[in-house]
Amino acid sequence: MSVFAIVAALVVEQWRPLGERRMFVAVLARWAIWLERTFNAGEPRNGAVAWLVAVVPAVLAAYLVHAILAGASFLETARIVASGKALQIDRDPLFDLLADRMDLLQGVFSAVFHHESGSPVGS
Repeated sequence: MSVFAIVAALVVEQWRPLGERRMFVAVLARWAIWLERTFNAGEPRNGAVAWLVAVVPAVLAAYLVHAILAGASFLETARIVASGKALQIDRDPLFDLLADRMDLLQGVFSAVFHHESGSPVGS
């Protein structure tokens, strides 16, 4: 199905191409000019800071869009219990998470049923 979707998108693009993306390019050009004027002091670390300022907000925005579209409800089911010492998660959301992530479930069981020395409990 995904191959068909890609081929269909390419055919539609050839049949009726999208218009110029001048507005999007203009916004990015202004952003790049502002970054250069603000952070270009001639040292490599200034470039690293400018890269972080340019990339981190875009990555966070993409993550938030993904989380919203995926229906993430982490803020509804988890809460801080005591000043960052523990995180309490209700039982049903935890079981839903563990059902989707078998590697996480195996890690929980291996942590619960093994001593710090690595030997199983009761041996």
